[in-house]
Amino acid sequence: MSKAELIIKHMLYLRSIGVMYSMHKRMEPKYRDCSSAVFEGLIAAGVLTKGSFIGITDTLISICLLYTSDAADDTPCV
Repeated sequence: MSKAELIIKHMLYLRSIGVMYSMHKRMEPKYRDCSSAVFEGLIAAGVLTKGSFIGITDTLISICLLYTSDAADDTPCV
């Protein structure tokens, strides 16, 4: 299974256990916002290590740039 598929699998898992969207409650057990859900997916897929900082969209962009060989190309992060 690809890393992208593992991330999607984790998102489906979050939905199956009733996790809901909230920017304000993003770190509470039953809530995520878009960035925290993506970070969790990256951890579940092994792209980031367990215990990694759960950042914001700007952090995701920085991580993406680290994982691409040339920031100007269209290479995806995952």
